[in-house]
Amino acid sequence: MRVSTSTNILDCLPEGGRVPVLESLALCREAGFRVFDMNFCDNGLENGFLMSDDWEKKIHEIMEEGSRLGIEFSQSHLEFYNVLDPGIPNREIREKLVRRGIAASGKMGVKWTVLHLGTIYEDGAYSLEKSRKANMEYIKPHLEQAALCGVGIAVENLPDKERRRFGGAPEELMDFVDEMKADNLGICWDTGHGNLMKLDQAEWIRKIGSRLKAVHVADNFGQWDEHMAPYYGSVDWVSVVHALKEIEFPYDFTYEIHNMTRKLPLELRMQQLRHLVDIGEYLIKL
Repeated sequence: MRVSTSTNILDCLPEGGRVPVLESLALCREAGFRVFDMNFCDNGLENGFLMSDDWEKKIHEIMEEGSRLGIEFSQSHLEFYNVLDPGIPNREIREKLVRRGIAASGKMGVKWTVLHLGTIYEDGAYSLEKSRKANMEYIKPHLEQAALCGVGIAVENLPDKERRRFGGAPEELMDFVDEMKADNLGICWDTGHGNLMKLDQAEWIRKIGSRLKAVHVADNFGQWDEHMAPYYGSVDWVSVVHALKEIEFPYDFTYEIHNMTRKLPLELRMQQLRHLVDIGEYLIKL
């Protein structure tokens, strides 16, 4: 495993607005990060570059800067929403962003891109069987596109404390992946979501085993999805890391912890980034 981070680690400015991706990459590289998750969901809607007509040019610029900095994009995150909700606003635009994110992942050499599955409710009640079947139909064309791009899709465990969602129970994702029988389909385990669900995360990581293709590393205190760094919440990090090593997890230890920098003045962010690299390196060496 290597310490990695989502590009959203420097996404937000304290006064509002976003840090440009190229600037964020340079600062993270200076702090010690060399591997990245390209966060397409934060670069999609709300005037993100993935919405623009020249999005492919922007991807090329990111790749050129990555090459100059000596960094790698091993993972990415696609646009997310309830993909099974027919009334979702801007559905066609969101699906275009999903397709563009898959295409961009292929161009950038990403191995696994993360996708949220959807949920069907009948009269307000969660329907597992209809959600499972509908998700299978939804993901098929995306898996086909991803295969052509040389990319795998990892479906993420989701928190469903307030309302049941497909994928909130890890066994649903395991059964889904097994039934699909696609070589480029796996699971992304989000430790923050697992903590919200009060799960024994080490046990589930072992059960998921070789299906595990990506992780989102984040901490919280089990009430809100706070996206904090390890040791800033209540996740048992020793057991999580040991479980990853037991299954011989071959991919990266990828932060999704944008709230660690969101409120910080720019002058303090480099010190914080170096601190976060140190935490990741410590955990990987356990």
